Amino acid sequence: MQLLVTIVPVKRCSLAKQRLSAVLNADERSVLTTTMFHDVMRAIKALRSDTHPLVVTADDDVAAIARGYGAEVMPDRWEEGITRAVLEATTAMSDRGFDTAMIIPADVPLVLPSELRDLVQTHANCGITIVPSDSDQGTNAIIASPPTAITFSYGPNSFVRHLNQVRQTGLRTQVIHLPGLNLDVDRPSDLVRVLASERSTWTKAFLSTLDRKRLDPCLACEMPPLPWL
Repeated sequence: MQLLVTIVPVKRCSLAKQRLSAVLNADERSVLTTTMFHDVMRAIKALRSDTHPLVVTADDDVAAIARGYGAEVMPDRWEEGITRAVLEATTAMSDRGFDTAMIIPADVPLVLPSELRDLVQTHANCGITIVPSDSDQGTNAIIASPPTAITFSYGPNSFVRHLNQVRQTGLRTQVIHLPGLNLDVDRPSDLVRVLASERSTWTKAFLSTLDRKRLDPCLACEMPPLPWL
């Protein structure tokens, strides 16, 4: 039986989602970050004993929320971004005997527990499974067996970078698409897509309390919501 750790790296709420500053003030961005994290942790908690959740963060409030969901907290002493946080976490978990790591970002509020289960089950007998972002060819989820199978490198176009690394390892690899994981919230248009989704999330409830007049201009100038969300 595989020992699976689910790693969720989370920035300080005060520093997160700067690209949304045109439509959300600092307090709203902080609340959005926290609310999305709640949605992600609710999905992970539904996996029950199938995984060991680990949250990497330097934010005390985020750490307290994580512990409330039964997650272990690893202090982000480096605060050098998601890549360093994931590298440190996967190394530490590998040293502790975990043979598989699933890395999930904290800004995919539409993810469902069933999608995470499908992701884990589909990964069986694979070395690397990747779920790309649909916006910037980033990596929205990745499962690695072992956790240190590749050197993680996040950011725009990280999907291609990760694939190139995998080719060098010779590990069996697969790419899958899951609607709740393909959408990460980084741009104003992503907020519109969350609001348009039929999925009931805390993030959608929070966004519904905001003045839509600030978001409506995005409807005319940015990408429309995907039909399956």
